[in-house]
Amino acid sequence: MLAVRDSGDRPGAGEDDLRTFKRRKQEVEKESKVIDDKRSCYKLEWRYIRASLSHLDPHPNQRSCVI
Repeated sequence: MLAVRDSGDRPGAGEDDLRTFKRRKQEVEKESKVIDDKRSCYKLEWRYIRASLSHLDPHPNQRSCVI
């Protein structure tokens, strides 16, 4: 269990701190999920681009010489 420091003489001030902490933690988790989603989306885009362009520049061992 987390120890929450009471930030004043108000009753329930520690509960406010805990709620703020939990809310910020959820915001950070959402932000990191968005970053992960974008990262995986970019990976998929690069795979698609590489697959689309692979016929233009095949692997050097697969090139055929036309004389």
